Amino acid sequence: MTSGTEYLIGAAVVLAVIVLGIAVMVIVVRRSGSRRPSRRQAEIQRAAAADVAAIQEDDKSFRPDGPGDQYDDL
Repeated sequence: MTSGTEYLIGAAVVLAVIVLGIAVMVIVVRRSGSRRPSRRQAEIQRAAAADVAAIQEDDKSFRPDGPGDQYDDL
């Protein structure tokens, strides 16, 4: 027969393992989700977005009857 002290020690160990597991999960999630792009990456993304916007505004680039529309044109 086990005493009440052994139950308390077992419960404390289980609780400690659960708390440690939660702490590890929080650390992993915070590290993976908090990475912001560097200034250079942000600048490249802004420039790329501007290029995409300029191309999408250019109607000639997106003509539905433009060359390459048919398989034989390729």
